[in-house]
Amino acid sequence: MNAKKFSLSAIAAGLLGLASLSANAAPFVATADIYGGASSYAGSDQSLGYVGDGGFDAFDGFGYYPFGLPAGVTLQRQVQLLAGINTYRWVDTFTNSTNAALSGQTRFYGNLGSDGGEAVTTNTGFLKVSHENWSGQTYDPVLALINGNNAWALANTSAAITPNDYNDYITLNLAAGQSISVAHFAILVRPDDISSTYDPTASVASATALGQALIADPSTYWTGLSTNQVSLIANFDSVRNAVPEPTSLALLGLGVASLLGARRRKHA
Repeated sequence: MNAKKFSLSAIAAGLLGLASLSANAAPFVATADIYGGASSYAGSDQSLGYVGDGGFDAFDGFGYYPFGLPAGVTLQRQVQLLAGINTYRWVDTFTNSTNAALSGQTRFYGNLGSDGGEAVTTNTGFLKVSHENWSGQTYDPVLALINGNNAWALANTSAAITPNDYNDYITLNLAAGQSISVAHFAILVRPDDISSTYDPTASVASATALGQALIADPSTYWTGLSTNQVSLIANFDSVRNAVPEPTSLALLGLGVASLLGARRRKHA
């Protein structure tokens, strides 16, 4: 099978489907709680468009600009929960509303539901994978947070997880009247909807593989956007690498093989 045509939604559905069968429960479904519109938000308010919880305490408010924008820069947001793949997507368009070139920095911010008790298992310039860690168990979904896949992202964004927080510092260099867009993604992975702790090993493997696949080819995740909207996104190239990296394939295999792992009920 051509790797470019291997649907990411099919991968996600397969992994989550196996998990739900093993637990005799329904699959995890991310919550439609985007502030300002439930499953989507479109507007210019930098304080709206964030995800409140995401389901099972994934977030405590994730995906907004609480520290403002550079003077002269306006913002237009388009935020969506992508149905069926437990993924939130933020596309933020920054426009220089002045008659002169300008440079400045803004911060895309998220408060993690792990409350400072997170384990970060992948930390690259494009991808952070994190989960709440309770002595090898977790309750929250595993998060794959993606902030780009190209040279522009490496040069102009700086994403990091510090205890309880996700911050991506974005440097903007805009000509007079110029607009560019910056996209962020959060993929949530959890074996099922049972309210208990679980061994996160398989979910970490799945989240990592899905994040790496998005970085290699984000085209599946542009659903609902026009060609013009996609063309404005500075921090992603259409296809970075048509063939998944060996580590991605290995992690997918680990995720499938491990989904039948033991679970432990959450203690009161």
